[in-house]
Amino acid sequence: MILSKPGRVDTIFSSPLRDGRGLTNLRWLDSLYQVRAEEEITVRVITSTPQDTIADKNRFFLTVAGNKTDITQTALQGEGVVRFTASDTGYQHIYVEAIPYLNLLYPLSSYTGTLWAIPVKVVLE
Repeated sequence: MILSKPGRVDTIFSSPLRDGRGLTNLRWLDSLYQVRAEEEITVRVITSTPQDTIADKNRFFLTVAGNKTDITQTALQGEGVVRFTASDTGYQHIYVEAIPYLNLLYPLSSYTGTLWAIPVKVVLE
């Protein structure tokens, strides 16, 4: 996942480990990724699966402050824009879901999806 805003680009990699944790380069609470209220942040998700994008594709969803948006662009990529308001100042999360179509069609199947919950700190300046 790539978070970008004017003058800064941050990449967060997901590579599952044995303990089930997969996000790398997350920060301590006092040094979280900071965004200014009303600043636009582009969220781009790139996946490497499924390999057969004819048989299956991913759907990507972006959720911020309770608002969920479908950001699907291709079978392996999604992109959307986040903007927090002044009333969102403090600690927030940017949620991104990557769900295979087959998981949407067969919700009780063994297919899985991925959910990222990226903590951010929204400031006024």
